[in-house]
Amino acid sequence: MPAVLLTGMSGAGKSAALLALARRGYLVVDTDAGDWNEWVQAPDGPDWVWRLDRLHALLDEVGSAPLVLAGCRSNQGALYPRLRAVVLLTAPLPVLLARVQHRENPYGRAAEDQIGRAHV
Repeated sequence: MPAVLLTGMSGAGKSAALLALARRGYLVVDTDAGDWNEWVQAPDGPDWVWRLDRLHALLDEVGSAPLVLAGCRSNQGALYPRLRAVVLLTAPLPVLLARVQHRENPYGRAAEDQIGRAHV
């Protein structure tokens, strides 16, 4: 099984799924942690994107070993040709908002992190 990407909004369950897969022996990488990202200047302002050079190097290193990545970035489509599958995790908006209020990672709790959210 080549690499698979778990993607979705904050609170969709990517980190929880990675933990469960790691317990089953899969090699997993949470791209929210470590040096997998960088700020770049996009036409509409700063954007937090994947360091594609590092992710391509990781995929080269693991070769045909099973790998599950998790993350959601504006440039993730550039990695799709190297992935076996992209799995979109979803949940209803009230569930997403409740989950981000009660997790370790503070992203998503502040109103500015929830721009464009529907009123619940």
